[in-house]
Order: sequence, then structure tokens, then C-alpha cells
Amino acid sequence: LSEGQHTVQLSAEDSLGNQGIDQVSISVKAANSAPTCQIDSPLTGAVLEAGLPVLFEGTVDDVDQEPSTLQVTWMSDVDGDLGASTASSSGAVALQETLSAGTHLVTLQAEDERGVLCTDFVLLSFSSPPTVKLVAPTSGSVVDVGSSLVIEVEVSDGEDAPNALALEWSSSLDGVLSTDSALSTGEASITATSLSQGSHTLIVTAV
Repeated sequence: LSEGQHTVQLSAEDSLGNQGIDQVSISVKAANSAPTCQIDSPLTGAVLEAGLPVLFEGTVDDVDQEPSTLQVTWMSDVDGDLGASTASSSGAVALQETLSAGTHLVTLQAEDERGVLCTDFVLLSFSSPPTVKLVAPTSGSVVDVGSSLVIEVEVSDGEDAPNALALEWSSSLDGVLSTDSALSTGEASITATSLSQGSHTLIVTAV
């Protein structure tokens, strides 16, 4: 059939001249081109924090139809169907979603009106942050200037051993005090001997 809008009709006539007719309208278009799709953000290999929303952004296009008419979906091999997006006139698509901890292969898929698909993939890792509990000193403690102060913490992490975590001990007045790491049991301590006079906020950060 030539390119264009066609009405195809079928008729049948019996020996008495009675007719039955049915018809259907179809559209014949030029050879179809597959759509294109690309995940722009986040980039493959990124490590993100589990439990926090992530903004997925991408671009889809099709030479045969408007990008906004494509069926666009996002999927994870761990969490399953993440949702659908409607492309803008320029083909931009976005989806904000929270993924579980672990390594995910996230897929962007676009389907045109003839069922032809395109896909793009990114491999992402979602990690839970380590936990830090300050054991000593207690909040509001008072010590003499120039005296030694023992600072104790307990650290843990869902992916790494406690002694593999990078620790930074700091004071709001004196800055970084130490980068000593924890024991394999998760216990860690330092002795601060030269804290300046004043009110300090002690901070221990585990990465």
C-alpha cells in the first residue's frame, strides 16, 4: 500500500445478491526509525545514599513523532518498576525516586507508537551511611583549661568494617583534633590535651 490514509473494505455477495460489507481505516507511514534515549544523571558508577530521593534525568527523541508522545518508563533490576515520565517538547525526562540499599542496574526505556523500543542503562550503588555514637564526654561537661579530655565514640557501618571507616575528630573552636581510626569492634577514642578556653562542640565524622 502507498503511504497515506487508507480505508480497506471487504464485501461478500451471496447467490441472491445480498451483500455484507466491513471496513477498517489504516495509516501507512514511511519506514519507521527507532527512538533514542539516554540517561544524563546520575552517571554510571555513582555511589548514592540509600533512603534519600534521587533525581533521574534523561533525554528521549524520535524522528517520526513528537518526544512527548513516546511511552517512557524507568526500571531497576532490584526494586522493579520505578515509574513513568512524560517527555517535554525537547525530549527531556525526569523522575524522582528512592531506591533501596545495594547495587542497581537502572534502565530508561522509550517506546514509539509502533512498539519499537530504545533503552539506556546506568549502574548505581546505594549505601547506608555509617553511624556514630559519642559516648564521652557527655553534653554540658566542664573541664579545666589545659587538662586532658578523653573523647570516646562507637561507630558501625552496614557495608564496611568499623576499622575501615575514615574518622575525623574536630572541635568547633580548634578545628581538626585527630584522624585516628576505630578498632575492629567499633570503639574509638582520642585524648585532647590542648583545647582552648571556651564552649566547644565536639564532632566526630565517619566516612
